Order: sequence, then C-alpha cells, then structure tokens
Amino acid sequence: MIISHSQKFIFVKPRKVAGTTIELMLSKYLQNGDCATPIEPQEEYLRSCRPGVTIGKIAGQKKIGLQTRLRDHSSLKKAYSILGKEVRNYFIITACRNPWDRAVSQFFWSLRKRNITQKDFKYQKKEFNKFTQFYGPKNWLNLFYGRKKQRSLNSSHLYSLNGKIMANFVIRFEHLEKDFSKLKKHLSLTEKDSVNQFSTKSTFRPHESRVWQNFYDNDTRDLIKKCCSDEIHYFNYNFEGINYSKKQESKLPFLKY
Repeated sequence: MIISHSQKFIFVKPRKVAGTTIELMLSKYLQNGDCATPIEPQEEYLRSCRPGVTIGKIAGQKKIGLQTRLRDHSSLKKAYSILGKEVRNYFIITACRNPWDRAVSQFFWSLRKRNITQKDFKYQKKEFNKFTQFYGPKNWLNLFYGRKKQRSLNSSHLYSLNGKIMANFVIRFEHLEKDFSKLKKHLSLTEKDSVNQFSTKSTFRPHESRVWQNFYDNDTRDLIKKCCSDEIHYFNYNFEGINYSKKQESKLPFLKY
C-alpha cells in the first residue's frame, strides 16, 4: 500500500496482480512525507525513493492497547479508519486480473515452500482444487482466521466500501504498460520509464501453467465465477480470457473521477 500525501493518492495492493511492480514504479514519484508499506526483502532493493519517504508498516491509532498498522495488502477501509478524514478525498488506485488466471498464480505463490512446481500436473491440479475450495467460499473461518481473508480469491473487498467499488483508476494486469501510462498522464508524471524493467515473483509459477484453463474442471470454474462475481462483472472478464475489442474497452470503467 502507498499513501501519497504530496499527490493525494492511495494505492491499494491486491495479491497477484503485478502489485509489487506497480508499487516500485509509483515509489519513484513519492516525495517527503509520503509512505509505503514494505515489500519482500529480496525485492525491496529495487525500490527507488526520494529522501523523506517512509518505508514501513504505517501505524495508526491504538485499539484495546494495541497499535493498528497498515500492511502491504491492507484494505481501503482500514486505511480510512487509521488515517481518518485527511485521506478521504484521495484518488484511489488499484489493480485487477482475470480471476481464473489469478487463482492459479496465487496457488503457486502460496504453496511455493512446498516445491509445488516440482510436482506432476495431476498432483498440482488436485491441490489447486483444495486451495480454491478453502480460499474461495466465505465461511465462519473468515471471522477468525486472518490469513484466510488475506488470501481470499476475491480482491474487491480491498478497494470497496459497503459493497461499492471505490477505485478511481484500475490497472489491468493484462494491459499493465498501457494502463500505467494512462495513470501517469492523469497524475502528470512525466519521467520516461517502463514497467517491464521489473520482473517480480515470476519464477514461482511454471511456464506450462500459463494455460491456466487446464487447472479447472466445471466445479472449480464455477466456484471462481461465484466468489469473484463482482470483479468478473465490473471488469468484464471471462474464463476463456478473450481480449476486449476496442469498442468494448472504451466502455470499461477503468478511470472515474
């Protein structure tokens, strides 16, 4: 998460949407007094910041004797509760990705310590089925098991309030360079750069998993469709991963004021 007081924007960072790459790009434009939460230690060295930018968990008011902090994948709701009225009118930036593709990517990242990439496809698909069953549907564990909510296959709760999507600009994983260029124009960021200079976490997913449809059967496909229905509807995604036509793309709500 990034809180830029100088340019009055908040970057809400979902999982597995090239969020770290976007954060590294935006960090170059932060100024004295701005804040960003830490990323993975092996990637933090890639970040370039001006003097006076704070990199760390963003602390807020104390509740029941404990200090509340914003972390990398904290929600907009939590940012508002910690930082208060000062940031209520800030421009909200986030990112999205085809939920069926993202679930496969999240699966390999979450199970990386189990060397899941070294297993055969039949085993991977069986474990992927278990993974989606656990992190997809909401149940009583969401109330008590923080890691389950944090790894939810649906990301819309991170940038929504009372069920309404609050993001002003959404960068699509599938059109990262194009959408980031649009964002730079809106924020009047003129430095020449490219998101392709960063490649983070890409080694944890085998090349053959790029055809992510192979990991699904009818049940897992429908499970993602149900639990990520708001993202699929809002961003016009489909299981086939078909690209938008220019006419369709012009109607998508990626930027609102």
